[in-house]
Amino acid sequence: MSARELPSVPDPPSFGPDPRQETFYSVIGRLVPALSHPETKVRVAATSTGFPASAVDLGRLQTELERAFAGWSSKEIRSRWRSDVFPWISQFTRAWVQRRSILRAKPILSGIRIGLDTKDDLGYYRYVFEVPLNERYQRGSSA
Repeated sequence: MSARELPSVPDPPSFGPDPRQETFYSVIGRLVPALSHPETKVRVAATSTGFPASAVDLGRLQTELERAFAGWSSKEIRSRWRSDVFPWISQFTRAWVQRRSILRAKPILSGIRIGLDTKDDLGYYRYVFEVPLNERYQRGSSA
């Protein structure tokens, strides 16, 4: 039997730049051409996709994580935690949450507990939520 595949990280929602980000893009728009050479390429991180640091929609994150791990058992989550599960959650939250500074995630009996710290110019924010495993879809269980 082959290992269950994780989906690609879905595209994050986009809210467009706030006034501070507009200034950032204006400055970067002038710097990138000045720093670029034929042999080098300058890349700029996208800062206007994903939820703003101060307004993370935990329900939406929870729904997307439930979809990614639909049918997974606690045993599968734990056995693939370091190799697949945690790296996928890290990539997902990095794309879906602007200015994520710390990710805390751990498997629990009923699913996965997630903690996120974010920060912006106005403050620091801490979010905590759980992603329940959908027992109905686990192998060998009845609906």
